[in-house]
Amino acid sequence: MLAAQNAAYIKEEVLPVHTSVHQVVDGTIFYFKGSEPHRLHIKWLGKDVNAKLPEGRIVYVFAFDNAIYFTLNSGQVYKATAELDKITVSFVRPLYSFEIVDPLGLCKRMEFGYYDYVYRVCDQEIPDGIPIDIKMDKFQPARIHRGKLYYVRFNDDEQMEMNLMGEKIVGFDIPNITTGRSWGSYAREDSPYIHFSYQHHLFTFNVETREAFPILL
Repeated sequence: MLAAQNAAYIKEEVLPVHTSVHQVVDGTIFYFKGSEPHRLHIKWLGKDVNAKLPEGRIVYVFAFDNAIYFTLNSGQVYKATAELDKITVSFVRPLYSFEIVDPLGLCKRMEFGYYDYVYRVCDQEIPDGIPIDIKMDKFQPARIHRGKLYYVRFNDDEQMEMNLMGEKIVGFDIPNITTGRSWGSYAREDSPYIHFSYQHHLFTFNVETREAFPILL
């Protein structure tokens, strides 16, 4: 196993309770208050700029490309974009009965009890979905990056490795060294690096060289 290393950090600000941050590709940081009443805002020239949110309880919030996407418990997907001192919120699409949305922003289309396509919540199953044509035993879908679906599987032999499992499916084996279910993933289309965070651990891979980097704590 690759040796774990401690990561240095600088404390920029203390977030209010129930508040999460979501950074989009152009660097804009959105702040989301998860408890009701919800609040989505950015900071512009020292002032808070608030979004006008639709009515309803927000279930999940995701950052894809240069926008924030969020789902409502009423089964709808919305999009928020920021330009200078303005946030624009628009309706994207409804969620369908055959779709299951996970906390990382991936939709799984169910067919006869099995999911056959995986795609981002901001996309459509056709033509954007990636077909699942192999058995994915113990793997969890984690990210769609550069047209490929990346899965994560925890292993007990403390190895980090990347394996091509299909034409558009890649599996990552990650040491089973964490507890709990707080995890996330991050990648940019213009970068070969993909990151997975689990509790206080950060796992990084280069998808071009298949190199696994030391785990950051």
